[in-house]
Amino acid sequence: MYVAMAGALVAHTVARRSVASALPAAGFVVVVGAAQVRAEEEAMAANFGVEWHAYAATSPRWLSLRSLYARTRSARPRATVGVPPPTGP
Repeated sequence: MYVAMAGALVAHTVARRSVASALPAAGFVVVVGAAQVRAEEEAMAANFGVEWHAYAATSPRWLSLRSLYARTRSARPRATVGVPPPTGP
């Protein structure tokens, strides 16, 4: 949700073609990252403990090119030479 909101602010900046209109987008990312996301992460750690810490260690906080690349690679069908197709239930 926060990524979408930041994206809308960036789209507004691009549409206005003004550097000054980038200030709300930058401010949003700073404030939400410092206050809201941190509070949510603390709540998740309190509720889920070790499982949360393991998840947080392997997941980006917002978006990263590495995570986007990994998702596109995992979405591609893999070669199944010599592997029989799955059977139905």
